Amino acid sequence: MTKQARRAAPRWLGALLLMAVAAPYAAASSPYTLTDGNARLDVQFSARPDTTWSDGLVTSSLTVDGDASRVANDLYAWSLPSARVAQSQQTAANRVETLYGGLSWWYSFAYELTGGAPNSGEATIQETITLGNSFMYGALTLPLYGFADYNLSSQDQATMLAPDTLLQRGKDSSLLVTSTIAPSHFEIGDPDALLAKIETQPNTNLSDSPGLGAAFPSAPGNAAYGLQWNVNVDRGLSRSFTVTKRISTMHASTVPEPGSLALMVAGLLPALGLARRRARR
Repeated sequence: MTKQARRAAPRWLGALLLMAVAAPYAAASSPYTLTDGNARLDVQFSARPDTTWSDGLVTSSLTVDGDASRVANDLYAWSLPSARVAQSQQTAANRVETLYGGLSWWYSFAYELTGGAPNSGEATIQETITLGNSFMYGALTLPLYGFADYNLSSQDQATMLAPDTLLQRGKDSSLLVTSTIAPSHFEIGDPDALLAKIETQPNTNLSDSPGLGAAFPSAPGNAAYGLQWNVNVDRGLSRSFTVTKRISTMHASTVPEPGSLALMVAGLLPALGLARRRARR
């Protein structure tokens, strides 16, 4: 094999691997509606090949017990070189899967909705994310950004309680977010400014503000959050993790002070840890 052919080989191998993985999928052309129990989730396939960014599945609407949608914007984004391919399929009434890829990498997302009993006010979205390295010459650090702006009420606050746990709380609802791989960086801030930062400054680290245990805004207002993962993946391998979003719309009528916010969720953390240990077994 010539030196030129050796250089081209990883591109061909990456493309062939992506084609093999994508074989069961069909190109997405319309939004998907997931239903389970008391909940409905509308997601849409999105890709922007005309820019440096690609978006994963974008959550456009979430209703629980027929209530108005709590989602203003919820998406994943990344910036990687080379052409992007996007395929998707709905595998069950409550599950959809999407695959993206380039010449040396591929990302897959599986969204699964679990609704609660009627009038329980609760639902869970489980997002399983797999980052794959089809580059033949070595390890890659694969970036991924998550952005979410949930309209829990006209006044809400968000707090990063632990490296892998975020709580957003409004007047009558809450959103608890956990990740089985702790994000490398996070940022909580004004929705428009934070989304603009993520979309216009590719591969810029989020600011880790306002710090663990601190609420934004300091007085109840409007908050969105960004999570950033920089995942190292060895050649020919992949790594998976799960982001779980649990929304509850049956809570007290006032937003607690930041200190109280952390104390209320502190009791949930041991249970979350126990669930993770059982899952690893």
